[in-house]
Amino acid sequence: MLLLLKFFFLKNFIVLSLFQDSTTSDEGGEFILLSLAIWLISLFIVRWRISKFILRMMNKTSNKTVNDQPDELKASEVKAKNKPLFEDLTKDSDRSLAKEMRELFVKRAFLLFRKKLFFGLLAVLMYFIIPFGLNYLIGDSNSDKNEMPDIIIGFIILYLIFICLNYYFYRKQFRAQDAHFGIRFEHPYVSLLRKIVNPTIEAYLSFFVIFIIFGFGLMAIGLIEPEESFKNAPLNTWFGIGLIIASLIHLFTFFKIRRIAQKEPNQALLILRVFGDKKQAELTFGKITNFWKHFGSWFTVADPSFIKRQNGFFTFKTLFTLLILFSLAGLLAYTVLAPFISSIFHLSKFSQGEISEFAFIPGMIVAWILYYQYLRFKISRSYAQDIEDIKKKLDKTLKRPRKLNLTFKSLPIFCYNNTWKLAVSEFIKNSQVILMDLRGFSDKRKGCEYEIDFLLDTFPINQILFLVDVTNDRSFVQKTILARWEFLRKHSPNINLENPIVRIYISDSQDKIDVQSIIDLLIVSIQDSK
Repeated sequence: MLLLLKFFFLKNFIVLSLFQDSTTSDEGGEFILLSLAIWLISLFIVRWRISKFILRMMNKTSNKTVNDQPDELKASEVKAKNKPLFEDLTKDSDRSLAKEMRELFVKRAFLLFRKKLFFGLLAVLMYFIIPFGLNYLIGDSNSDKNEMPDIIIGFIILYLIFICLNYYFYRKQFRAQDAHFGIRFEHPYVSLLRKIVNPTIEAYLSFFVIFIIFGFGLMAIGLIEPEESFKNAPLNTWFGIGLIIASLIHLFTFFKIRRIAQKEPNQALLILRVFGDKKQAELTFGKITNFWKHFGSWFTVADPSFIKRQNGFFTFKTLFTLLILFSLAGLLAYTVLAPFISSIFHLSKFSQGEISEFAFIPGMIVAWILYYQYLRFKISRSYAQDIEDIKKKLDKTLKRPRKLNLTFKSLPIFCYNNTWKLAVSEFIKNSQVILMDLRGFSDKRKGCEYEIDFLLDTFPINQILFLVDVTNDRSFVQKTILARWEFLRKHSPNINLENPIVRIYISDSQDKIDVQSIIDLLIVSIQDSK
């Protein structure tokens, strides 16, 4: 084994020597390209391995679950009173009623977003008014420490600019009609700025500003020993007291807007679908949920295509992960692998920098292996073990359904072969509307037959929207629904309907009009339930 390792490293160092002899203007450039190639290949391998791992876990059974049949299936079946009619809907269908209802949803979400900006501006105002006011009314006007340090003013102004940009960039985030799906035609710096000032970072920045200014206040009144660079800062006791009071007011407003948000109604959406590829998941989990998160939580049973969609190549999460892995690879290369290689192979011909540069390649591989093991551990721990585990996950989501950025929490849940039916049952009990994505449903892919049957037995048909595309065999979809409708559980809310209507939305372009149409129809379904 050691001989093989020596051969591998010596072979690559010979290649390195040839590269160095062949170029003088771009030393090490070839290894940068080689590193990049290994980097991209590793990313594909990790994503592929994780997908295989999820499939294996989905086909396993949980030892904690004995009976995987929901209680609803214990009821006997009876013949349905009337057959349903089918209503085909497209983006050209009349949505006048839907638009009016949607405006109510959008207005409620926008007012909350605007109120968050108001509270932020109020906090900025308090950071100036209270310290200067206390100093003017009570402090020593002749003191040479009657000015606020520039660093504190800098933090406050930075926060002011951040919340204003956040409002400017995201004030239209509630409508699919205002979305820019695909590539934005704007300067790259503007796109980068848009990513930076997102609502999630804004929430954490608020905490950071509160903490920093509160700390400055404690330094000013002498409760904390100031840093050497701040000992001579022009800051007196009354300024410090004012900063402490202002930061506490900011903290109060931060939690107040989030308490207000928690009281808003949660219009929970359940998404069931034919497990497919990333392209199928793009519409549901890349576009529809991107807007629904402002109106309510959404639930689904996760599969490999969902994970691929959530961890796309150019998402902020993936790019941040790549940055961390790149840093870890560099740390491994320069602190561990390079000294190890030098001590074993005694390669005096090469400098320490050249050895470290080469060691970056195995460093990247080690970093990817660690990342893959971390993902496996994280995903395996999130699988639903039994009905109690599912209820616990749901309660955690619904008890405080809002995130710090004021959007609603989602619950994509990983399930074993004997827990996914239980998860669907619990999701249905806690949902106001259901999107049944049947794109890809066919005679050869009947994976959603159980879900269709269970929905008709347990959930009002006027709160379900079936989604297909132009490639679907709609006659087969209708035939399947009719077959499942013929006999329903005796407690089904659809058993005695006089004029049941099954709504099927036909998606053709999956653009912003398609997305807005689907959202509108889901909103109408919620109103129909009231």
